[in-house]
Amino acid sequence: MWGVIIAPAAATPSSGISFSPAYMVIDIPANQDAADASVAIKNDTNSTVQLNAQATDVDTTTSSLIPLTSASSKASKSLSIQNPDISLLPGKSVNLLVHINSTGLVAGGQYTSISIKRQTDTSVKSVPINQAVSIGVFITKEVGAARDLKLQTALPSGVRLSPPQRLVLSFRVDGNVQLVPRAAISVLGGGHVLAKSTINDASTGILPGNKHTFDVQLHYQHALSPGRHKLVVSYRYDGQITPVTVQSTFWYLPTWYVLLVLMGIAALTRFMWYYLRRKSHPAEPVEHPAPGTIVEHIVEAQSKPKPVRKTTNRQPKKAVKKVTTRKSPKPKTYAKTKQKKVTKK
Repeated sequence: MWGVIIAPAAATPSSGISFSPAYMVIDIPANQDAADASVAIKNDTNSTVQLNAQATDVDTTTSSLIPLTSASSKASKSLSIQNPDISLLPGKSVNLLVHINSTGLVAGGQYTSISIKRQTDTSVKSVPINQAVSIGVFITKEVGAARDLKLQTALPSGVRLSPPQRLVLSFRVDGNVQLVPRAAISVLGGGHVLAKSTINDASTGILPGNKHTFDVQLHYQHALSPGRHKLVVSYRYDGQITPVTVQSTFWYLPTWYVLLVLMGIAALTRFMWYYLRRKSHPAEPVEHPAPGTIVEHIVEAQSKPKPVRKTTNRQPKKAVKKVTTRKSPKPKTYAKTKQKKVTKK
């Protein structure tokens, strides 16, 4: 990575002044108290340039580490430059020598910067332009350094009607060292990788106590079939050997698959209802004779069925009770007999 200063228009340069690297990471081992580093500076202009370098503080309240004008932090005081004033001819390059003394530094990560300014020649009548470039310096004192990277996002699970296309992964650093997270995301089905993606191609660092969110787009190499699948996230920070693996299980059930399953359940329910109904009313068993036996066919006489009366829409006649009158018998008549008159003598 290169930091570039553009030369003033009065010098009519063909290019500018380049610096490498634009961001320095210095690790001080546990058995050492000092470390050395360098910054390569190259003059691609057609004139001699005068440069001055010094350590400056940075604003650690933001993730961008904006350089300040002061130099009062312990990290800035621990950094010294052996050749701060440089005169560089056209087309030439030089190394800016940096020395770090970690005796007064606390454990973990320290942040400072190197501010390199171009000195204007006062003999040349031109508009003074105060040009400067800042190179970030991250110092890690391994004695007492603590690195802790955690994934704070819950992965998709449960039943999904559509495949997961986008993930938002949030990482937090709880140690005392700035970390650069890396992660590989995979969707597995049937032992095969169906989709995969990675994060932080720009090598964004996270300061201690802060968190950063990455937007992940999943790219599917194979179609996601209905069924059970796994989402696996394997993450680590730069310098970590063994990654941390987090996974979740989800069921992919598209709408057409759900409708098909419901139709199958309805058909099975109807069949079981019909089967249980037949089982509750079994047919009479048929006895089969043993081989070699003589079977006599007995024909039962059936009564002649009664003829079916035709029914009409006319209402049936009401039964009328027939009343018969009997003549009373004539009274018996008796013949009159003459009574003989008996006279007494």
